[in-house]
Order: sequence, then structure tokens, then C-alpha cells
Amino acid sequence: MSKKMNALEDSTSLRLLKVLEGSYRPDHYEAIRLADVARFNKLYLSYLRSVKDVLSKELSHEEARYRWFMNNVYEVANVLRGFEYAFYKFRKPADHVSIDLDILISSKDVYKAVSLLREKGFEVIVYEPYTITLARKGFIIDLYTQPSFHGSYIQMVRSCSKNILRRS
Repeated sequence: MSKKMNALEDSTSLRLLKVLEGSYRPDHYEAIRLADVARFNKLYLSYLRSVKDVLSKELSHEEARYRWFMNNVYEVANVLRGFEYAFYKFRKPADHVSIDLDILISSKDVYKAVSLLREKGFEVIVYEPYTITLARKGFIIDLYTQPSFHGSYIQMVRSCSKNILRRS
């Protein structure tokens, strides 16, 4: 077997994946090292669930953070009931505690949604042409009215499309 193959088999990422699939059990010290890699790759909660006996206090803490995050998501979903919106970048292949909740919302609904969220204690912390960021006690919501992070790009594409259609 080549040295490259041995290096791949011994890689940290591969060991992390094997822990997640249940085919590898790290010792206590390696479990701590792999936890940092899992956190960096947004696999922390799933990883802790896999090594729960080794890092049980961390798992309890992360599970509480996950429940807090999901309770906030449910509350926001109830506030937005009846609006045209979608969560995005929300569900990953593995459960994790996100740093914010990203929502794509119809521009006709955004101001009413902000008003209702403010009634629930959220404060507007950033207001931009295509994004409004709200926060309450550490929970952050980004409301987007365009599916792109850069609104001027969309305007450019629309303008180019109109020019192309005019020429044909």
C-alpha cells in the first residue's frame, strides 16, 4: 500500500467520519482533538452524540443550545405563518447549532414580518436594501428579500437580460 493511502487512512477527517458512522471509537484524548475538527466542520452535535460517554457534559450543553435554537425557529415560523418565506441554509445532513437563521422572504411581506418580530422582542440591528438582521438574546435572524447576497448582481443580470431581449 502506498504512503499516500496510509496517510489518507490515518487522516483526522477520515477518523472523524468513521466516528460519525460508528465504525471507530477514539480514546479520550483523541476524542477531544476530534471535537475541535467536528466543531469547525459544523458536525459538533452529531460528533458529541457519537462519543457521548467521553464528552457527556459537552453533549448536555450542546443539546440545550440545540433545543434553544429550535424553539426560537419554531417561534419565528409561527410569527411568519401566512407569509411567503423559506428557511435556507437551515437543514444540514447532520444536526448542528447554527449561528443564525436565514430566511428568504417576499419583499411584500418583509416589513410586516419585521413589525411582528419586533413585537416578540427582536431588535433590528442591520438594515440593508436586501437584508434585515434582527436579534433577541443572542438569537439572530437574517431576512433576505433576494436569493443572492449581492443585490447589485441581480440588478445587473436583469438589466443585461432586458438588453438582450431588446436586441433580438
